[in-house]
Amino acid sequence: MWQAFHQEFATHNVDVVAIGIDVDVANCHPYIDKAPELAAAGFSLVDQKHQTVGALGFRNVPMALWVNEDGTIALPAHHSPVKPGWGDRPIPEGMPPRIEGRLIELKKAVDRHQEYLAALRLWVQTSAAPEPIDDGFTQDQARAVASFELGDHFRIAGDEVAQVQCWREAHQLDPDNWSAKRQAWTLVTTPEGAAPDLIQEDTGPYAGNWLDDVVDRGMGNYYPSTPW
Repeated sequence: MWQAFHQEFATHNVDVVAIGIDVDVANCHPYIDKAPELAAAGFSLVDQKHQTVGALGFRNVPMALWVNEDGTIALPAHHSPVKPGWGDRPIPEGMPPRIEGRLIELKKAVDRHQEYLAALRLWVQTSAAPEPIDDGFTQDQARAVASFELGDHFRIAGDEVAQVQCWREAHQLDPDNWSAKRQAWTLVTTPEGAAPDLIQEDTGPYAGNWLDDVVDRGMGNYYPSTPW
């Protein structure tokens, strides 16, 4: 999808850069392989350290930010829906209860992808961006980023006890940082040599899981507020 936008926007001298956030580069390869033109142009990046969370505010996927040609940010990190959500899609019959529960929660999200695409194309064509919503970056959120980075240091060093302690603290400080949560969870729930587990049920030493946490936080809070 983002490669298609890169091709569409090329006539306006607008580049699309895709960033995968994962401590294991290999987990991003299947997505990079689907956009070979972006990769060939050097516009497919992998953020192994989750630095874009603290620096740019990417705390979930899909998120994006728009940057003007002079390097200023036209629109800070925001939910970037470019495809229809689950709202009008039927839930397949015979799904396991927990999977069905996930889809039910996903259907509660308001589908605003058409509005997003309209706003994105208007900015590309006219440089007119929506007025950003400044949710700020709290001290706890900043501390959560630091706790995650310290935990990743311990992960690389092989100190699993310290890693878990730091990552649990990061989750508690910023419960809406789904990038940090899902990174920790998938490392626990993915079998050795398998593709990344996206269900993430038995999260071991970490509290919560995707479905229960979303129900607790509310699907309406899963993504930051958007200005369109």
